[in-house]
Amino acid sequence: MSCFQPSQCFGKHPQSYFPGNSSSTESSTSDVDHQAKEEVDALLSESMAQLSFQERKSGQEALHGVSKEMVETMSEINAWLTDLDIHLESIKQGSVYETAEAMDSSFVRDRDFRLSFLRSNRYSAKAAAKQILNFFFWKLHLFGREKLVKEITFSDLDDDDRDCLKNGCMQILATTDRAGRQILFHLPGLREFKVLDNELRARFFLLMCLWNSEETQRKGFVYVTYAIGCFQDKTNGAGFLETTKLVLAFPLFVAGIHECTDHPTQYVIGRAAIQIMPPSFRARFKVHLGSGQECQYILSTFGIPRQALPLSPDNSKPKLEEQLVWYDECRQREESGQINSQNSAVFPIRPSANDVLFVYGQKMTHPGNDLFRALLKERSEKYSMGSSQQKTEISDEIINDIKRAGGRFLKQDSNGLWVEVTLDEIRRKLGQMFRSLLEKYEHSPFIQARL
Repeated sequence: MSCFQPSQCFGKHPQSYFPGNSSSTESSTSDVDHQAKEEVDALLSESMAQLSFQERKSGQEALHGVSKEMVETMSEINAWLTDLDIHLESIKQGSVYETAEAMDSSFVRDRDFRLSFLRSNRYSAKAAAKQILNFFFWKLHLFGREKLVKEITFSDLDDDDRDCLKNGCMQILATTDRAGRQILFHLPGLREFKVLDNELRARFFLLMCLWNSEETQRKGFVYVTYAIGCFQDKTNGAGFLETTKLVLAFPLFVAGIHECTDHPTQYVIGRAAIQIMPPSFRARFKVHLGSGQECQYILSTFGIPRQALPLSPDNSKPKLEEQLVWYDECRQREESGQINSQNSAVFPIRPSANDVLFVYGQKMTHPGNDLFRALLKERSEKYSMGSSQQKTEISDEIINDIKRAGGRFLKQDSNGLWVEVTLDEIRRKLGQMFRSLLEKYEHSPFIQARL
């Protein structure tokens, strides 16, 4: 795999990618481009009209990252799983799922495994059952029968598959959006593979990384395609339908899909994607036509920070440092024998400036921690006079303020890797910090003088 060169993005005929060039090809396709744009707009409008008011509202809330946090009760989970069993029994005959069930029923009936498909489909048992069948179809196609009821690990990728990971075409960004959701960033201009299945297996592994997080299962993730300038797809969309179907087969809620482009021909690809999407997906699909700066500004209005994008300041080159660090970590875990079903698909978290870092026995000097302490001081007096319920509400306000700023709450596990802190842990930590802060105030000379 050769290193990326900006000139390679454009192929032999760079002028064919830009609407400003007066080539005969460009002029002959302008009407087609305009028609494709109109068709995409019409498809989206028609899809929105088919949805109920609540479905449209939910789609827009998910797209903008203002959805309410999902709450699951044990009784509801049991009822959903029962419905899922019923639907699977009615459609499984002759499917790859049925083969997998015969090979290892405990694998396909695992409670957490099935619950992830329900979360992906917002607890629609019928949709979850269909997705499970599609998932096993793709798993068999890409990895063979011997891996059908086993976890997919980094060691299951061959050298050509790994090149598709390493080239940075698809990256899970280290920074989340303002709603705390993971961002899967796609640079089509970096696509390079020997055969399409190499790229599909690499994408399968990346999606496994997202799937491994229960928080991502609940919140979903945001998918951004950045096909601007030299990052336009040199393969002319080869395998686009297959890659879209693979994403749709995974038990992950796609909270938002953003296709950024500076050329109307990308609408042709957008049209193809829309036609195979369920109607509910279309409410969360956006095509942004403009320059790099214009599209980055639009993304920021949806809570996707510009500084998180893996692009050089002039938008002419990709930033691959984070991707290469992650790739090396995956390889090193395999070489050290740490690859197993528990950690094989974990995407190592790398703290950003907006994150709050909890390190035992240390006061962290970090921008996210500085903001966190400032929010505590700002609300300390109100907290001290509040009831138990009010204290919980104040703590949640602070948590939400950090998340709206694109931050997470992180701690290090026994292996020194950063992991996300649960909501209950954050609340306990906040309570401890508030008590410590108030005790300090009570014993200060200034407060004693006032008393």
